[in-house]
Amino acid sequence: MPDRGPSSPGESIAARIDHLFRIASGPDGVEPSYRQVSANILARTGVHVGVTTLHSLRTGAAADPRMSTIEAIARYFGVPVNYFFDDEVTERVDAQLALLSALRDHRVQTIALRAHGLSKEALDMLNGVIEHARAAEGLDKLRQRAGTQPQ
Repeated sequence: MPDRGPSSPGESIAARIDHLFRIASGPDGVEPSYRQVSANILARTGVHVGVTTLHSLRTGAAADPRMSTIEAIARYFGVPVNYFFDDEVTERVDAQLALLSALRDHRVQTIALRAHGLSKEALDMLNGVIEHARAAEGLDKLRQRAGTQPQ
């Protein structure tokens, strides 16, 4: 099932960290482990963010993380620090992450590349077919329940 991202303004830091873990899944759908993230944060930033700290932040058990921890997590996931505090930044970054996530799928890449150069009318027709397929599979209903609008 596609990742839906944080669902409402004011979403918690925990929900945003959880979203980043889910969206960072590889093509096989496997999320990076806390141990992998911890080791990579240390290697990239020099800041130690332990496995327990990551788990506590992701689940909401730790409510007041140090700014250096948030900065290190942001750097690891490639998002601005404001991603955790500013709903507009979160929304913009999540839209970019959703696109990147979709483009990991070679079938989506193929469709996008083959659509390039088509007329506006042909693109509108293809978009209609895709919207119909999404509705038939209940994908837009899932997004609407999550508080996001179809793109």
